[in-house]
Amino acid sequence: MPFGSPKGCGLRNLNLHGNQMDGLLPRSLVNCRKLEVLDVGNNSIEDTFPHWLESLPHLQVLVLRSNRFHGSVQSTKESPSFPKLQVLDLSSNYFVGALPVRYIENFNAMMDPRKDGGSPKYMMMSTRANSYQYSLVVTWKGFDYELQGILTVFSSIHLSYNMFEGEIPDVIGKLSSLKGLNLSHNNLTGHIPPSLGNLTNLEWLDLSSNELVGKIPDELETLDCAESHCQNLVMELGHRRAPSKKKMSCGDLAGELWC
Repeated sequence: MPFGSPKGCGLRNLNLHGNQMDGLLPRSLVNCRKLEVLDVGNNSIEDTFPHWLESLPHLQVLVLRSNRFHGSVQSTKESPSFPKLQVLDLSSNYFVGALPVRYIENFNAMMDPRKDGGSPKYMMMSTRANSYQYSLVVTWKGFDYELQGILTVFSSIHLSYNMFEGEIPDVIGKLSSLKGLNLSHNNLTGHIPPSLGNLTNLEWLDLSSNELVGKIPDELETLDCAESHCQNLVMELGHRRAPSKKKMSCGDLAGELWC
């Protein structure tokens, strides 16, 4: 995947989704300090996680899904990483180890619920020369969609179909603006953290096909229908999907969820 970019690169959106790119992800992308969207999903790129992108000050969308990325996703830096990131999709790769707690702790843009009472804002094409439109393929409620314009209030994390292990960290409960969280098809163990009940904007939660045990936390009952978006809340914690207003008992997890 050749890519030469001089210092001062003004690129803001790079979408190479669904091609036949292989090799390494070009390190020269770190020179694109204005980059907001990087989507290289559905290719054959074989590389480790691009930690070197974490310093990009404006990166909002990082999609690496369906490639051959491998290794750990743990950050080794103390300084804030990916401060503006709102969409992270690492699904269908070969990542291993614990979930990236240090990165999650610094996802400041996902900690802002942005409940301003107004209509959703879009980054859409206009007639002005300096305006542009983002196109992005996202997995939402189990289906792939190509979005022509990204909601600035849209936040999601997709880490499914990897080999992550260990427990789900409590800190995920601080990502209050999350609309979608998919940790399915990994090797996660332990209990579902009660802190997930703090994700009151959540519309899609998938923890299925892991090694989770214990009771479904009562705190998840806080994901109720007080907000209109929760009428479409879908949770998948085992081998069956449970829409809102349904009892749920799946695998080694026991309990009931009502919405």
